[in-house]
Amino acid sequence: MKAVILAGGSGTRLWPLSREKKPKQFHALLSDKTLLQDTYARLSFLPREKIFVATTENYKDEIKKQLQQLIEKNLLLEPSLRDTGPCMGLIALRLAADDPEEPVAMIFADQFIKNADEFAKKMRAAEEVVKKDDVIAIVEVKASYPNPNLG
Repeated sequence: MKAVILAGGSGTRLWPLSREKKPKQFHALLSDKTLLQDTYARLSFLPREKIFVATTENYKDEIKKQLQQLIEKNLLLEPSLRDTGPCMGLIALRLAADDPEEPVAMIFADQFIKNADEFAKKMRAAEEVVKKDDVIAIVEVKASYPNPNLG
């Protein structure tokens, strides 16, 4: 399985801390690491050549600074901002060119996931379902209240 960390968002819901030049994924809010670094670390159950980051040209340098262990070719730049769905589609097409049968997980850079071991277990289970049944699997958390925001 490949994992793509989606790190192109502008983080407008966390204003004034989160700004266009440094959105929330680049801030340390819950630990001594930034949200982006925490997300990358959570994917340590995968080989590093299977971990990608999708972002915009604006954040390329900050991501390289924060994730020095990221393989250069695994930094995927969106040609223009077109929101999450088109980004996921473009990334899926790019990664399918290498191996159309390999599952790809899309992971948001700014999510808080407390139990990394449970996360890895759920991702592996989703990978098996995708491979076995040739379907799209969604790993989600039951909402505790209605909220129309993605973040």
